[in-house]
Amino acid sequence: MKKYLYLFVVVVLGLALLASCSSDSSSTSGPDLEEFEGLDNPAKYDFHLVAYGNLIFVEPVEDDSKDPDLFFNLEINGEVIEPYMGMAGFYEYPFVPGNEYDISFTYLTANYQSKLTMPYEVIGEVSPDFDPTQDFNLSWQVEQDNPLQFVLVEAYDWEAEEEDYEMYFKLSPSAREYTIKANSVEADLQEYSVSLYNVNYKISGRAVFMGISFIENEDYDWCLKTSNEFKHKFIDSIINAIK
Repeated sequence: MKKYLYLFVVVVLGLALLASCSSDSSSTSGPDLEEFEGLDNPAKYDFHLVAYGNLIFVEPVEDDSKDPDLFFNLEINGEVIEPYMGMAGFYEYPFVPGNEYDISFTYLTANYQSKLTMPYEVIGEVSPDFDPTQDFNLSWQVEQDNPLQFVLVEAYDWEAEEEDYEMYFKLSPSAREYTIKANSVEADLQEYSVSLYNVNYKISGRAVFMGISFIENEDYDWCLKTSNEFKHKFIDSIINAIK
C-alpha cells in the first residue's frame, strides 16, 4: 500500500516543519494487513481520516479528486472540531490511547462516521543502520496489544527512478521484537526506511478511519519520497500552508 497509512505517518515530520516555520454505516471487518494494503484504492474509497497522537488529517484518496477546503463539521464524541491553525482537513484532539471515540465528518452532503479505538503508543527506537544483507533486529514496548502490527520496509532506487519498493512483515499483536532476516529484501537499492506500525482502522462506506502509532529509522529522506501518497500529500499541504 502506498501509505500510509497513510502515513503516512509523516505526521511527526509535518509538525516539525510547522514548528520550524513559526451517512454511511461502519462495517464490522477487523484490521487485516492484506486489506490494509488496499486502502488507497480510489475505486473503493474516497477519504482517509488518520489520527496520530493528537493530530488528525482528512485526505481524499485520489489527488485533486475532492476540494479539501470543503471539509467541514468534523465531530468527535459530538464536539465540533475546528481546523488546526486554520488548515482545512487538519485538526487536533486530545486522544487517549485505548479509548473509543465516535468520529464523523461531512463532505458536501455526504456524512461519514465510525467508532474508532485509538491504538496504544509504540515506544522504542529503530536503528538507522539498516543493511539488507544482514539480520536486522527490532524491539519495542506497547502498553497493551493493538489489533494490527507490522514491520514495513520501503526503498527507492533514485538512479532507476522506479516505483518504490515495499515489503510488509505481519506480526502477532503480542510481538515485542522481530528480526528482518538477511537478504529478505532487495539489497541493491539506495534508500531504505524501516518502520514498525501499530494500527487500528474501521471502514465506513467509502471512508477509512484510522488510528496509528509507529516508530521508524531516521536514515531516510521523506521529503524526496514521491509515491507514498499519505506522506507526500501531507508534506505538500504543510508546505503550502506555510508559504
